[in-house]
Amino acid sequence: MRPIESIDRPLFVPENRSELTRLPAAALEGVAPEVLAAAARFLEDPTAAGFLEFEETVLRVFQHGASHVVAGVVGLLHRDAGHVQAAVDGAFSGSPRPLRHRGLRATPVRFLGGARLFLDTPYLSEDLRGRPGAKRGVGRRQATGTGRYPVLAALGIAHQATPALASEVARQTVRTGSFEEAHQALAERGIGLDRKTVRTLALKVGEEALVQRAARMEAAARGAVDSEEFAGRRIVLSTDGGRIRLREGGMHGRKGKKGRRRYRTPWREPKLVVAYAIDARGQRDRTLPVLYDGTLGDADAAFEILVAELKLRGASRAREIILTADGARWIWNRADDLARALGLPPERIVKVADFYHAVENLAAVAELRARWTEDDRKRWVRRMRRPSIKA
Repeated sequence: MRPIESIDRPLFVPENRSELTRLPAAALEGVAPEVLAAAARFLEDPTAAGFLEFEETVLRVFQHGASHVVAGVVGLLHRDAGHVQAAVDGAFSGSPRPLRHRGLRATPVRFLGGARLFLDTPYLSEDLRGRPGAKRGVGRRQATGTGRYPVLAALGIAHQATPALASEVARQTVRTGSFEEAHQALAERGIGLDRKTVRTLALKVGEEALVQRAARMEAAARGAVDSEEFAGRRIVLSTDGGRIRLREGGMHGRKGKKGRRRYRTPWREPKLVVAYAIDARGQRDRTLPVLYDGTLGDADAAFEILVAELKLRGASRAREIILTADGARWIWNRADDLARALGLPPERIVKVADFYHAVENLAAVAELRARWTEDDRKRWVRRMRRPSIKA
């Protein structure tokens, strides 16, 4: 029995769309021996530990099988001459430098299911023929290559990873505390990537997100509207500053005793923004996506991002906008600017100090009463924080 992890080519690639129905069956046929062997091992010794191993094995094997299904569809696209030619022509016309078609090249692609499979795909490189220049010496490789895979690129496959895998890597990187922790979390899911690849993919997703955000801000500046999801709705906005530690440097300079270069870890304050629609009861409308964004820029940069997204989602025709925040002046002072940017009367924007920050201020007031005991202060804060209290 050959483990499915050792298979480095798609189990089945349809010749045409009429053979597409054979693809799931081929994947099942490929995983069946390993699944049945795992079931047999468990039934011979049906313990709790054995059941755990059996269930994990079945999940891992079927995930790899799913990768083969996806790879089979990508392989089918490569047999569509029109699709391939359109992707190649687009790469030639969109390149600022002349390119050269180098034929098909077996290229590894990693899939969300954890498999790493080779696909034969067109490869283009910069055409250096007839261009004089010094030869590249040994060990003088360029920082980035000039080659490209147009058919894969048209599907969003970059750095030998599918878009779904890259998104999952970025998601785990954000949820965890470091690239190392993200690497471990992915490994637990059966996605075997080294730490460098995890870092590369996460940064790539971030770079693409910044490019898309810049494009959306330009579109908003031109007056474009993508949707009317915020039109006629009550919208809640919130923004706040955070705290994050950056790692700067470490690329140049002398190395220390352990062979590592020194780097700095300054603290920075990111500005975060959120926006969502609420219903008549004041509850978040879960049928609409929540806008989350942030920047290491200043307060003006944060509000520019917020204004652009609001315009694109039709907030210029919102029924009411509720700005809730901690009361910092950099937020409240920009409320009127926000109204002007959206073309709304200032009274359509309601400023609300959020509950928890208001309670913090109550505690600060209680601390000013020197003759009160700690219990007195707590009782007063509990009484004042009740919504039904009358001043």
